[in-house]
Amino acid sequence: MLLPGSADASQRSPASRRLGATANAALLVGSLLASGCGGGTGWPIRADGSSGKGAGGDTGTAAETSAAGSGGTPGCNGNATPPTSPSNGYLTIDVNGTSRQYALELSTGYDGRTPQPVLFALHGNGATAQNFLGSGYGNVRAGLAGRAILVGLEGLSRNGQTGWLANISSDIEQVDYDFFDAVVTQLEAIYCIDPRRMFAIGHGAGAYFVNQLGCLRSSVLRGVAPFAGGGPDGGCGGKVAAFIGWNPYETVVAWSTFGWPTTQFWTNRNGCSDPGVMPTAPYPGDGTAGDPLPCQAFAGCDPNYPVSLCLYDYSDRLDGNDAFPLQWGGRAATDFFLALPNVP
Repeated sequence: MLLPGSADASQRSPASRRLGATANAALLVGSLLASGCGGGTGWPIRADGSSGKGAGGDTGTAAETSAAGSGGTPGCNGNATPPTSPSNGYLTIDVNGTSRQYALELSTGYDGRTPQPVLFALHGNGATAQNFLGSGYGNVRAGLAGRAILVGLEGLSRNGQTGWLANISSDIEQVDYDFFDAVVTQLEAIYCIDPRRMFAIGHGAGAYFVNQLGCLRSSVLRGVAPFAGGGPDGGCGGKVAAFIGWNPYETVVAWSTFGWPTTQFWTNRNGCSDPGVMPTAPYPGDGTAGDPLPCQAFAGCDPNYPVSLCLYDYSDRLDGNDAFPLQWGGRAATDFFLALPNVP
């Protein structure tokens, strides 16, 4: 099987194989606009809690010309109230005959004219997109703090739980690459986004998918932040910046088996200096509150594509040593992403 943008699957290690077509974009966009996005509130709920009601909706030629000149997408048409999900719900999109859902929240001050960065958030197996955005699990919404359009993708039900992998040795399936591609197409058509600043953060199986997307969708994503997720499996396109997080005492997705190889992959890919011997303990810093961050940047990387690694001990948390660092993970990854220089 050929993964989109990748080498033939036979070139990947059989032990590492895990995880890519695109829905009809015009049909998807038309359906979205006609239906109000499958149960949205009618007025967008922004990340700062405001409704956006009463904002302008000019879609004239002047707005489109301005958007084109600013490097934005066709959605930069002056409409400040495009569809968003209910505060605890989802938008729906048809992907090759399958209904998929995702959460979407606008950035603070979204005006439909100024291209905005986008952060995709991919939850771990057994959770949901809203879980990952919320304070009980990922807290990504609070970490982002309205600085980008937030898109929480929801996995399918597999083996009785919502997620991206049927088991730890399985692949991300083609239907999920199709889902990502369809949402990107929809975002570019309807929302005012900066296509040079799209990022992805994930945890567990979601982090594995994020690593694969960074490899196979490097022309779309500017940076990735995988937390406790292995991969990628090769067949990559270009480079992406990488912000990696892991508990070295992790037992579900072991640091030595998955985490260090992931780190070595991105440091090698981005031209960093030899990372040396695998660290076996958390980095100095506050792994719970993230002040200071238990993170280090690797030396010698392509300055446009830095790689940072955070090593923290979450073994005392109720949800185990594979827990996402909810107090600081989303904030630190967003800070990393938004500090990246623009590239052509």
